[in-house]
Amino acid sequence: KVAASRKGGMVEVVDIPIGDDCTDEEILQRFRDKLRESSIAIFEHISSPTGLVMPVEEICKLCREHSVLSIVDGAHSLGAVEINLERIG
Repeated sequence: KVAASRKGGMVEVVDIPIGDDCTDEEILQRFRDKLRESSIAIFEHISSPTGLVMPVEEICKLCREHSVLSIVDGAHSLGAVEINLERIG
């Protein structure tokens, strides 16, 4: 947040509900709501506190549709899930 404010930007947080009832569509809608005025989206592939696997292919697609650069933290993904960078985009 400090770096963003130094450059005249701001940080918006996408709150993701914790629990088994959180659907990919709900996550995608929360990203849609924030992407309208964003230039960069940074998010985890797998959330370290909860183990939630984010729908990264769909989030990255949404980012491209809104001309938003997507940066995926994949540190917890290696060895845990299949990663296909061509599909993710």
